Amino acid sequence: MGYDMNDDLVVAYQIEQQCAKYAFSWDARDIDGWLSVFADEGVFELYLPNENAATVIKTGTKELRAFAKEKFAAFAAYELIYPNQKYYTNHCQSSLILDSHDKGRVESRIKVIVPHLIPPNCDKPIVVFSGAYHDIWERDNGEWKIINRTFRP
Repeated sequence: MGYDMNDDLVVAYQIEQQCAKYAFSWDARDIDGWLSVFADEGVFELYLPNENAATVIKTGTKELRAFAKEKFAAFAAYELIYPNQKYYTNHCQSSLILDSHDKGRVESRIKVIVPHLIPPNCDKPIVVFSGAYHDIWERDNGEWKIINRTFRP
């Protein structure tokens, strides 16, 4: 981190807020809110356990939007089969670390567990993802945006 502790604290808070917006938006199935955290050409990469290559790589607003629509449609399909139950995701994040902080660019990590409540067993959360997001952020019009977000177990 840089030499100005106050600046580091402000940046850490701003990044943490963007991480929260990412999580709350996804869990609410708010595609536009979720996309607002990414830069226009932002990248999302997802690694599964014991995999050396990303299983999912989506680049740019168009691909990210299509990815979210596909996932949310799959959630909705469960709800059609089980109309009295809702498919929930619940991002639980903690332990944000800023690995590097230069003016206008930050690299960070944050731990994440994502349990799902999947019909018909909505009383039993299933941890679908557990690991960390490794992020590269850049400032865009005064707001931090994800340039690259990589999930690793």
